[in-house]
Amino acid sequence: MNKVVLMGRLPRDPTIKYFEKGIAIGNFSLAVTRNVKNNGKEEVDYLNCTIFNKQAVFLDKYVKQGSKILISGRIENNNYAGKSGQAYSIKVIVEEIEFAENKSKPL
Repeated sequence: MNKVVLMGRLPRDPTIKYFEKGIAIGNFSLAVTRNVKNNGKEEVDYLNCTIFNKQAVFLDKYVKQGSKILISGRIENNNYAGKSGQAYSIKVIVEEIEFAENKSKPL
């Protein structure tokens, strides 16, 4: 089973592309804090995420830089030939998205 649940903040605004027949694709980065500290500083992973159609439209309308969200989906591993040989990238394909904090709270 390939299922991931993550909570984090957007370090920058998402990018959304709209295509014919109502297709929307959104890409964003999610900053997820680890439970470990390195020299007293929290470690953060920046994960690339892709979201489609109705959820991409929701993301475009309501989610901006600094928003704390909860996502679930699956991890996708892409292998491709890079300039210096084989390259790998991992991204999260988002299936569900929710706000993780009350809107009235400051970011």
